[in-house]
Amino acid sequence: MITEGYISGIGTLIDLFFSLIIAIRLYKPAKEDDFRYDSFRGSFFWTFVFFSLFFAFMSMNLFVDDVKFVGLWGYTFGHIFLYLVFAVNIFVPFSVISESKIFPKTYAILTLISGAVVTYLNWIAYETEETLPVFDNGATIWNPPLVVRIYIPIMSMLTWMVFGFLFFMYHAFNTKETWLRKRSLLIGIGFLIVSIGGPLHDQPFAGFMILIADVVTSFGIFILSLGIFTRKPSE
Repeated sequence: MITEGYISGIGTLIDLFFSLIIAIRLYKPAKEDDFRYDSFRGSFFWTFVFFSLFFAFMSMNLFVDDVKFVGLWGYTFGHIFLYLVFAVNIFVPFSVISESKIFPKTYAILTLISGAVVTYLNWIAYETEETLPVFDNGATIWNPPLVVRIYIPIMSMLTWMVFGFLFFMYHAFNTKETWLRKRSLLIGIGFLIVSIGGPLHDQPFAGFMILIADVVTSFGIFILSLGIFTRKPSE
């Protein structure tokens, strides 16, 4: 059964598809690092594993028309994996620029603690029906509580724009290898686009804006995948 939230559901299914491809692409390199979350390749691998789980739950609105159930289990529970994305993704840049793990580990722990608090508040808001998602012209307006609408943009900006986009832009313009520059540019731009498109889903916009958010987010994930698939040319 396809529900009224088919546009949003299809959008997140596309994101799920790209995230799975990236996670599979990174499996072997991450295995060589023993799947350590604090290594460059391991961190990227777990980022897209958790991204895949996040998008899988966020696609629930494609098949379930009970807005309370979708809000509780699709949105609220699903966002736990997004907070895990924030927690492990911070190790991507810091695994390269610093041997010390104190800052990224502290950042990850604080992210998980604050994410747990936000999840609880989100759950209470939907459970008590203080606020609920609604379907609007094929899109799902999630209507999360204010704390969620503030928390996710802040975390997206810090994790993906400050420590993702800026790091890879810096690396792109400071490497002499053409293929590394191309890869860094694509990954950095991808993080920037995702940091813009992703948080738009958490704002109480009309259905058309949610469609725009879906397109922007999917495009960002696609650009990221291009960067990760960029390899060193054969000699």
